[in-house]
Amino acid sequence: MIKEKNIVVYNVITSNKVGGAELLVNNLSISLNNYGIKSYTIYGKLFHKINSSKNQISLNLKNLRSIKFIFRLRKILKRHKDEKKVQILHLHLTWPLIYGLIASYGLNYKIIYTEHNTFNKRRKILLGRFFDYFLYRNCQKIICISKNTKNALLKWQLNLIDREKIDVIHNGARQYKFRSRNYSQNKGLNLISIGSLTFQKGFDLSINSIPLISDQVDSYIILGEGEMRLKLENLIQKQNLSTKVKLVGFQENIQPYLDQANLAIVPSRWEGFSLATIEMISAGLPLLINKNYGGPKEVLSCKSVFSKDLSTSIKIADSIRTIKANLIKNNISFSEARSLSKRFSLDNFSKNYSDIYKSIK
Repeated sequence: MIKEKNIVVYNVITSNKVGGAELLVNNLSISLNNYGIKSYTIYGKLFHKINSSKNQISLNLKNLRSIKFIFRLRKILKRHKDEKKVQILHLHLTWPLIYGLIASYGLNYKIIYTEHNTFNKRRKILLGRFFDYFLYRNCQKIICISKNTKNALLKWQLNLIDREKIDVIHNGARQYKFRSRNYSQNKGLNLISIGSLTFQKGFDLSINSIPLISDQVDSYIILGEGEMRLKLENLIQKQNLSTKVKLVGFQENIQPYLDQANLAIVPSRWEGFSLATIEMISAGLPLLINKNYGGPKEVLSCKSVFSKDLSTSIKIADSIRTIKANLIKNNISFSEARSLSKRFSLDNFSKNYSDIYKSIK
């Protein structure tokens, strides 16, 4: 077994702007010191300093897909190279994986990749399968954030990847203050969603559902940023929902928004795990998730989590209407969900990763 003090981990990701993967990488890097592992986080671009650690390194890229990523990363890896230590390059998301493998060629870094999703655009084309196989076969370990993510990966790769190199580590999420909520036929719901504003997250579908149940919903708050902001803003205007639906952007402190809500929605078209699901149930919120996307449904098995077909706006509206009636009629206990959320603590998440790092030879 390698002594912890001889292990150095370099987590590489595009940026720290938004998203669950970015937040996880930051939390992981900070916590590894508690397990005797020195760590650095290398960002293609650092939009803001999110902790006081000196171990954050920015490649200062204007274009996060620029091939300058390779040369600047390789320069850092060569400068930090130390034959006396086990040095692990932990790559996250597509471009860091591609560029990280090239940049580390011949430098004897141990490569780990975390698969954060059940789907990507390359899985639409046949050549993407061969391209991914080449990438995966050059990794010593592949970490999947859920069993569903692992199964999707194996199916995509026709089970050609060595299963021994694949492990499942569920994401770790922050815990929030729990509060009980009351439901009445005379009061509308206050809905909340959390996630990046991308096609994957399905917020266009959930926004379009609101006019269908306007008498059932008082407000709908969406926390997050992303490339679809303008499109979603135009959709809100088109549907005359500006007084009811709000895009409040990325929020570091989400507790006040959780306190005001009484039903959480995750309308994602596909999902690897979704940190937001754990965060929202920890606060005592009933949760509506899409049964078709996998991810968290494998772990979120309790009475306050409703798994429905959310593939269309009409189905989302029908599900919200049904859930409201259920919440009014039945006295649902949320203690089970609260206990479940604690299984996915940041401490457990970091401990599981530290064990993987220590197993690398």
